[in-house]
Amino acid sequence: MQPTPKELALRALNANQEHQCALAGHAQKLTDQLAELDKLLPQADTEDGESDLECDFYIPDAKPPVGPIRNFHNPESPFFEDATKRTRYLNLTVRHTMPAKEVEALKMAVNAELRRVEQLEGGSSSTADPLVTDKLNWSVIAEKVSDTSSLKRTAEECKIKWIGELSPAVNREPWPPTEIHSLQEIIKSKAGQPINWVEVSKALGTNRLPIDCMRVGLERPRHIWTSEADRKLLDAVELYGTSWSLVARYVAPEVTAAQCSTRFLRTLDPSLRRGTWSAEEDKRLTDAVAAYGKVWPEVASVVPGRTNEQCRDRWTTIDPAKTGSKNDDWSEEQDKALIEAVKTIGKKWKAVGIQMGRSATIVSPHFLCSSLINLEIVPTSL
Repeated sequence: MQPTPKELALRALNANQEHQCALAGHAQKLTDQLAELDKLLPQADTEDGESDLECDFYIPDAKPPVGPIRNFHNPESPFFEDATKRTRYLNLTVRHTMPAKEVEALKMAVNAELRRVEQLEGGSSSTADPLVTDKLNWSVIAEKVSDTSSLKRTAEECKIKWIGELSPAVNREPWPPTEIHSLQEIIKSKAGQPINWVEVSKALGTNRLPIDCMRVGLERPRHIWTSEADRKLLDAVELYGTSWSLVARYVAPEVTAAQCSTRFLRTLDPSLRRGTWSAEEDKRLTDAVAAYGKVWPEVASVVPGRTNEQCRDRWTTIDPAKTGSKNDDWSEEQDKALIEAVKTIGKKWKAVGIQMGRSATIVSPHFLCSSLINLEIVPTSL
């Protein structure tokens, strides 16, 4: 049966009353929550005020914190002046070699600059000369090289690299005797007066750099390593580390950076080891040769305390690929070959050892301490 209109009206009235009661209850809950928030507001205002306070905490015997090292170069840093001096010192004393990628970028940048200058001057052939470097914008070249490097290359650094090592206009061939004689004659003509090596290189006319003329033309006094020189070398290494140019200046006027490096690394370095090789060292040497091949500087870098020469000589003894008799066994044919090598090369045991496939420390005693020394003048056919 369908409800009557009166019944429908009563139902709607009851539903409306229930809904009003629910809304009244919800409104009461909201009123209670607002009252609770009103109680919490004073406490929240107090905490905000405290958070704005600047408090300093002091710990007895503690040092103030220091920011990262990179912040030293900030002009506002108290260490800015010292950091700037240190950076300048490192830039002037530490040599950062250019890898192949940077060298290629330098070549491309210089060639682009040469083309630009040539176009500006109407295609003059003189501007295409790689030695005409004063017309090039070396700052632009340095920026292009720096884009391929983790270091910021300077204009002066790129210019020196180009002229000193890469320019095709510079004559870098070995000096023939006739050219050396001409250079010496030019130097003799300037006896008793200061030598301008730029003028000397122009007078020589063989496209040599002034620095190369000076290297060949000046006779450096031979440096002899004495105990006093060794002591100065050790002191210099302690002061300057491996900045060998500075070390050489400290040791003596006539000594070179290469001589100082060789003397220290092969003779005076306290970490050097001498004498019998241990089984662990032999294993390191074998693994290093397997990884780097016979590139002895690389091999020596992973065999602590051993030099390039020590690693090379030891490898000639333990090389598993070596065929024939053991190093302490010599056949008659090998004896004859050794005699012939000494006749040809002389008693330069390192060169003799290389020709014989043995170390100098094996070849020399065998020749000197055996009857071979008496057979040196005997023809090898006997």
